[in-house]
Parts: sequence; C-alpha cells; structure tokens
Amino acid sequence: MPSPTGCSRILQIHPTRRCNLKCLHCYSLSGPREREEVAASVLLAALTDAGQAGYGVASFSGGEPLLYKQLPALLHHAHDCGMITTVTTNGMLLDERKLETLQGAADLIAISLDGKPKSHNIMRASKQAFAGMLARLEGLRASEIPFGFIFTLTQYNLDELDWVASFALEQGARLLQIHPLEEVGRARAKLLFRKSSDFSTRRRERFLKEKYSPQRGIRSTCSRGFWKSKSRCWPTETKRW
Repeated sequence: MPSPTGCSRILQIHPTRRCNLKCLHCYSLSGPREREEVAASVLLAALTDAGQAGYGVASFSGGEPLLYKQLPALLHHAHDCGMITTVTTNGMLLDERKLETLQGAADLIAISLDGKPKSHNIMRASKQAFAGMLARLEGLRASEIPFGFIFTLTQYNLDELDWVASFALEQGARLLQIHPLEEVGRARAKLLFRKSSDFSTRRRERFLKEKYSPQRGIRSTCSRGFWKSKSRCWPTETKRW
C-alpha cells in the first residue's frame, strides 16, 4: 500500500548479534560476547529474492554490522539486485580501512546517537562511546559517503533532541531519524519507560514539524522503516532477516 512518501519496500538485515557495545536499549540483546550470526549464503539468497520481489532498499543493522566480515560482499550484491544500501552503526569502528570497504558499497551510513555525550555514554554503557564515535566523523566526511544520525527517543532524552539536531547539522549530516524505544530485548530489562501511548507516533510527528523546518538544512522523521534525505525518500514497508 502506498505511504504518504511512496511505496518502496525495505529489507532489514541483521547479520550478527556481535557488537563492541552493550547498549541499554538494544532490542536484539547484542554484545561483545555474542557470536550468533546468519550465514552469508542465506543473506545473499534473501537479497536476490527481495530484489526480485520489488524491495528497493537493503538496510543492514545488528549487532554491529561492521563486525560481519561478509558485509561488503552483501552490500555489493544488494546493488547488483538494484537496491539502495544503508548501514546502521555505532560509528566507533569506522576507521580508514572500514571506510574504504564501504565506499561504492554503502549509499548511506546511519550512526546511532542517544543525546549529549554523557547521555550517549550512559545508554551505550561505555565511557568512550561518544568520543570514539566523534573521532571517526572527520574520516567519514572525507570519504564522501552520505551519512546521518539515528536518535532513539525516550522519556529520558526528549529534552536533548534540540541539541542532537544541532549536532547533526554541525557535523554535516544529511538526515536525522527519530526512533521510538522498542520495548523488547535489553530495553525491557534495563530501562524503565512509559508506554508508547504516552508519546505516540502522531504526537512525535507533530512535535518534529513544530520544532524543526526544512529550512534548517536537515530532514527529520520518526518512522522506523523510513529514510529521508534532501535527494531521496525511502519509505516504509519493512521485512527483517
């Protein structure tokens, strides 16, 4: 069914639960000790099937997808299947070598951001999380791979959304995506939060429209399966592997 922005479909791929962080809000219970991953052959076949079924975007997340050795091969295969590719990462592992493998393979890199440095580090359960991510942004800009930020909205960081938007603009981001907190995985055990009805998707959309305008130079959305930038609009139907 067409959405207000089109009818493209997104294949969400989570190739591994291994991650260099153990975030409090992680929906997949990923972490440094996890080794569960999906065989590359399975994912290559899934991408082929999705391309033939009309899916237009392959979005890779995790876990930390940069720890999945076959990620570049999957990204190139997705291109071969006619799909746009996105990679969601905590950003700490985006060194020069990783960026070289992503150039020409990833159409967009989305970096998770949870607020100001202190808030980000608390949510990421690491005192180095923000500084480690920030240190990689200069190289990311130099690579000329389009990038943006993903902000998971909770009752604890709502007041930091304005700071996040300003930070995204300062760093040259092309998008800011607002996610609701998913009430599964580690978030269910580690975070106390209000029910989603207390801050509904409609209220979040209204808040964003009132708070930010396209004139600020960055587009913001709060739909989980929806990427929006100045040049492309990639909406809403999603399928996960």
